[in-house]
Amino acid sequence: TASTARRAAGRRAYFGPVEGWRQAAVVGRAALAGGRDGPLIVEEYDATCVVPPGARAALDDDGCIVLDAGSMADEHRSRGRDRPGDENTLDSSG
Repeated sequence: TASTARRAAGRRAYFGPVEGWRQAAVVGRAALAGGRDGPLIVEEYDATCVVPPGARAALDDDGCIVLDAGSMADEHRSRGRDRPGDENTLDSSG
């Protein structure tokens, strides 16, 4: 189908001024069973989850998507963005 062809081709996505435009794999939730490294886009019928470069996505025992920012979070802290409220702001633009 057309949807399957689009997934196989991936998609260009913008990840801020540091990472810029990147080719991201487009996958369904089931593809996260063994874990996948970003950049990737998880498409579902009712939601889309973007996994940025340097992050990893996997499914927990209940089938929920779990993101591990890993080295991305370390880079974020090294730029002085570890103030309260910044933990969900992973943009490394400045």
